[in-house]
Parts: sequence; structure tokens; C-alpha cells
Amino acid sequence: GDQASVPLIVQQIEANKSPALRVHLIHALILLGDRSGAPRIEQLLAKTRTVDLQATAALALGLLGSPDSTRLLLQILKENGTITVKGSVAAGLGRMGEQGLVEPLIAFVKDASEQDLSRAFGVIALGMMGEKNPSIPPFARTAIDSLYDLQIDTLSEIRDIL
Repeated sequence: GDQASVPLIVQQIEANKSPALRVHLIHALILLGDRSGAPRIEQLLAKTRTVDLQATAALALGLLGSPDSTRLLLQILKENGTITVKGSVAAGLGRMGEQGLVEPLIAFVKDASEQDLSRAFGVIALGMMGEKNPSIPPFARTAIDSLYDLQIDTLSEIRDIL
């Protein structure tokens, strides 16, 4: 990758106000595998209300393996938010693979006062962390015995997350 471009990409994430362009810039950082932009992505995630940008930022923090972001990601998982953002947070936490997340996620999943949907995404994050064969796409088991032509909002959301 072109590591010399990372400071320019981070600068453009800060300077540009277009959510769509910011999503593409974050994708560039993911592809470059550079963590130096993670603090800026975390700030953006905490401030933005644009669903696509939130989802991309949450997933990016996990894929970049930014352990400093786990507290924010767990907080977002607990909040009222869209299924898209919660799914991206779960995927980010799961892909991060931080073993220190296991206990907080288990406690979160067991807490009956939390929203059921949020707890379900906590289970997904745990499942992704424990996946022994990462070559199997996440949620692949949800496709077993399902009709692909059947339009179910939940299945569509799962496919969109992936």
C-alpha cells in the first residue's frame, strides 16, 4: 500500500464534510491497514449521525484492530441505534478479536435490562470472535435452509452488513 498517502487521507477525512466521501476515505485506510487514522475515525463515529458513515467507521475500527476504541463501540452497541450501525459495531468488535472484550460482552449479553436486539448483536460479536474458521463468512449459517428469493427484512439487513 501507499503508506505515504495516509496523512493526506486522514487530513481529508477531517476537512471534508461529505459523508459519502468520508466513507470512501475510511475504506482507503482499511485497505491500507493503517491504524494511525483510528483516533480520527473514532472521533467521527462519536459525532456523526449519518448511518452509513457510522457503520463504516465502526467496522473500520474493528478491522484496523484499534483496541482503544472498544469502549466507544460497546457504548454504541448499548444505545438506541439503527440495525445497520449495531451490526457494523458487532462485526467490528468480532473482527477485532480482542480477548479482553469477551467478559464485557458476556456480561452485556446476560444483562436483561439491555435491549434484546443489542444483546443479540453482542452474541454475534462473540460468535465472530470465536469462529475457528474465518474463511466461512459470518452469518453463513443463517442461510442454511433459507429461501434466497424470500424478502425478509432481517435477512436483507444481515446481507447488507456483510
